[in-house]
Amino acid sequence: MDEEIEMLLNMGFNKHDAEHAVKATFGQGIEAAINWILSHPQNPNADEKGKEQQELQLQSEQNKPVPQMEEQKQEQVHRLEQKLKERRLQRQKEEMQRSIKQDKQRLETAKELSKARNEQAALEMQRLAEQKLKEKLQDKKRRNQIREELAKDRAERHAAQREAQRLTTRLSENSRQVSTSGGYASISIPHASTPTDSQSHDNRNCQIQVRIRGREPLRATFRPSDLLELLFQQLSSLEGVPSAFELVQSFPRRSFTSQADAMKTFSEAGLVPTAALHLRP
Repeated sequence: MDEEIEMLLNMGFNKHDAEHAVKATFGQGIEAAINWILSHPQNPNADEKGKEQQELQLQSEQNKPVPQMEEQKQEQVHRLEQKLKERRLQRQKEEMQRSIKQDKQRLETAKELSKARNEQAALEMQRLAEQKLKEKLQDKKRRNQIREELAKDRAERHAAQREAQRLTTRLSENSRQVSTSGGYASISIPHASTPTDSQSHDNRNCQIQVRIRGREPLRATFRPSDLLELLFQQLSSLEGVPSAFELVQSFPRRSFTSQADAMKTFSEAGLVPTAALHLRP
């Protein structure tokens, strides 16, 4: 509405007439406002200047033929339409510029978001790479520890085997009696003392017989205070004997293993004065 009043003022109408014309036509447009002004040349609410302009307009209208007034009206409408068109184009241009500016802002915002996402993705990839490297180092450390433990176990086993061989050699060298009787092998263990008579032999020694599948039984003599470890080492040194085994006594029913019973004496194990055992893998 203010824009229509401003156009009417630019066309030479006074402010009073312009406001009344726009108000009377209810904002129907410039052409309706001009028609209203031209059709109300004597407006009682107009000010003195407006009355003078209206009187001048009335006089000019009386002196001019009607077609000339119509031509002026059409010319004014034409000029008004041109101004409206120019203003419309100007608004379209401003809206286009504003739209371009908004598109640029949206594009910049999208670029910033994309950059932020890329940076976040790069940080996430770096974190995953560091975590993977850390896990790889931990796995390598665990593998090294396992290798060290396996090497230590092998070294201990080799040392135990060497010790068993050394004891076997020593037992063989210090053996006082090796005899074969009735298909049984009788071995005197060096830790066992040699009695001076048969009576002391029965009281101070224990006789152990071990049946081994696939070979002749083993008979050995020990002192009651000797450890079962001597018997396990002696058996481990024999060819064909598995590395892990247990000794089973039929009556009373019980079993002995190197892990659980190696540090027991023959007396503590209840194998004095004689015992018959069976080697079971």
